[in-house]
Amino acid sequence: MRDKVIYSSPNFDPKVFLSWVHKDTSAADLEASALTLKTDLKGRTQQKKLLVKENFDCFVSCKTTIDDIESKLRQIEEDPEGAGTAHLYSVTLKISGVANRAFEPRL
Repeated sequence: MRDKVIYSSPNFDPKVFLSWVHKDTSAADLEASALTLKTDLKGRTQQKKLLVKENFDCFVSCKTTIDDIESKLRQIEEDPEGAGTAHLYSVTLKISGVANRAFEPRL
């Protein structure tokens, strides 16, 4: 039952929540609270839209920077002589193979 009344639970059940937690709350109070929540949600949505609108150039700049970093990382990764992780991994495998062959008889 506890899982059904905790609003952050994946098993949350609004009907159980209302009947259990708000069993003594009047219908008028529930309706007024629902209207308040809807109004608050609309206000927050408007605030988010305004935030994005006022900072749109910052969002575009961040996206451009992220795309630039991704492009540079891709170039590094694709360069066979570069310091990309694929190149370093293959070199490390070769070194490990040589070390295993050299020290295997002693170990």
